[in-house]
Amino acid sequence: MVEDIVRIDILNHADYCGEFRKDSYIPGLRKFYQAIESVRKNNPEATLLLDAGDEINRLLWYGKDVLDGMELIGTDAWTLGNHEFDRGRKSLEDNIEYICDKIPVLCANIVERKTGKLVKNVRPHVILERKGVRIGIIGVTTEYTEKMVTYPNFADYETTDACQAIKENCDLLKDKADIIIVLAHIGAFKKDNKQQGELIELAEKIADLPVDLLIGGHTNGDITERYSGILVNKGGFSGKSLIHTALYYDRNRGKVVRDESEVIYPLEERYDIPDERVDGFVSKVLAPFDREINEVFAKATEDIIMDYNGESAQGNLFADAVRWKAGTDFSYFNTTSCGPRIPKGDITRYIIQQAIYFNEPFCTSTITGKEIRELFETVLDPKIYSKNMNLYFSGIRVTVEKGKVVSLTREDGSEIADDDALTVATSEYMASGGNDTRKIANGRNWTSSSILIHDAIREYLTMKGQIDNSVDGRYRIISR
Repeated sequence: MVEDIVRIDILNHADYCGEFRKDSYIPGLRKFYQAIESVRKNNPEATLLLDAGDEINRLLWYGKDVLDGMELIGTDAWTLGNHEFDRGRKSLEDNIEYICDKIPVLCANIVERKTGKLVKNVRPHVILERKGVRIGIIGVTTEYTEKMVTYPNFADYETTDACQAIKENCDLLKDKADIIIVLAHIGAFKKDNKQQGELIELAEKIADLPVDLLIGGHTNGDITERYSGILVNKGGFSGKSLIHTALYYDRNRGKVVRDESEVIYPLEERYDIPDERVDGFVSKVLAPFDREINEVFAKATEDIIMDYNGESAQGNLFADAVRWKAGTDFSYFNTTSCGPRIPKGDITRYIIQQAIYFNEPFCTSTITGKEIRELFETVLDPKIYSKNMNLYFSGIRVTVEKGKVVSLTREDGSEIADDDALTVATSEYMASGGNDTRKIANGRNWTSSSILIHDAIREYLTMKGQIDNSVDGRYRIISR
């Protein structure tokens, strides 16, 4: 007997980043898989697992290992995130070619700069059928991607208007899909207890399109709310949450007549159920990294917390380490390159790569006081800040009010004049103008060192031996 009302269960997440290993803050693949199965087992013929991007470019295990994990847990579609481009075109295309016959890879709004064609082996949308219901899934990625990837790695591509891409694909799906889902690597952030940003703006722009569910990613935090009449979901980050939505499709009326959403937390102990297949896979992937996971070189006396909006002990530590190793007056980095904390206890290479996601040689140059002011004020511009938040830094003290630098001094309190020249160190990403800072970064000659940022941090921590969560007040924000 054919059901008049068909329940389609949608599980979505983003920014999992191959977090296969369990720790106190991360569920690991076993728990994450069991959380998925807790829903899928109740509706195996009509459950979809959708991935909104930022998956493959970890620092220890990455690429095909992560893609194999995505296949193992039953991923049904994957939209490219900005970090999929971090290792450049060849790596991206190799990874997509490896998985595209097993998992549809989506992105309708990133094209080759020269040809206007989509990324090789990437689709703008896919139609999946469950219990006779045709589900069209459109993939889009943040339009800010080209400003969030080290310039040479994205030079062959350009982003196009996500809203226009969705509209064009909705038109193509009009007579082919019963349900339309947008799977977007696009984020939002909470300000004054209200969700804002690119994802919410996108919901407003596509309000008149036949979209039943808009799924986001890219930024931390969970969303299961309706904006401009569209159900908007976002969750994930290392598997710490999984969004579950039930869509009820009425065959007679030809539309979704009801929806329900909830947040599932895979860290809960009820999901810690052994699975021979999953556990064996994780052991195999982790085996080559025993030294990185277990060799201790420092200790944290408490959780060392990252603040993406202002000063934090974690940000100070990393900036201090690079400035110390580089021997410069000043260092700066983007806060969104960091994980949320260094947990209390032993510090290993694995812990560091969890706490700062990139491991590239640092670069050095010179910068004037005026340019430092411009750097901070550029990053604090609301349009830029909403996508990439703040800076962490070392060697100076900064006070900002209403988006303007009102005080800029050296550590000893002496004022930094506009024409004062300071030596500076930063990552290759920021030296290439990452986070929309090209106006400042591209105005100087950078020298790339041969020293990886993680090595500088490890050497600095080995010297210190022990760290805590205290800050020194180098960054005072009266108001943004």
